[in-house]
Amino acid sequence: MNPEKVNPVKTKQKFSSFSVILTMIALMVIGASLIPKLNIRYTPSLQQQELTLTFYWYGASARVIEQEVTSKIEGVLASIKGIQEMRSSTGKGWGQITLEIKKKENVDAIRFETATLIKQIYPHLPEKVTYPNFSTNVSGDQMQTLLSYTLNAPYSTSQIQQYAEEHILPVISRIEGINDVSIYGATP
Repeated sequence: MNPEKVNPVKTKQKFSSFSVILTMIALMVIGASLIPKLNIRYTPSLQQQELTLTFYWYGASARVIEQEVTSKIEGVLASIKGIQEMRSSTGKGWGQITLEIKKKENVDAIRFETATLIKQIYPHLPEKVTYPNFSTNVSGDQMQTLLSYTLNAPYSTSQIQQYAEEHILPVISRIEGINDVSIYGATP
């Protein structure tokens, strides 16, 4: 019997140790040359930025607000470049439009353009609609509305706001875990 035929498994090395080491050194040099191309920041970039518009029309139904206000504002804001997504929600007496801004866009520029467009369309909205309130959010850092009150009374909006600031705001502000309490919607 031939000893070579008894052991059918032969191990043959495909690459020499020298070629493996040379390949690794070449990859390390390429990797080291690409280090300056890395985007390193001391403060991390913003994940996702949002601009939210909130408006009120006390006593109006959600359907009327959607038809008369929300859809008109959405139509105007759709022309803004740099918007990744637009979401809206409407309820009885209120509406909210959230603009999700693309990562590399300037939020201040988009906010300015949004404010300009709102100023143009606001005179064409129903008379009792409040001027939209703007707020900017960054995802991950975003505060969420826990509770929202709508106050209706046979008084002027400034009197209702004064009552809320004197009686409701202090009580809610003392609750542990509440970061911010906002009162808005009164028209002068």
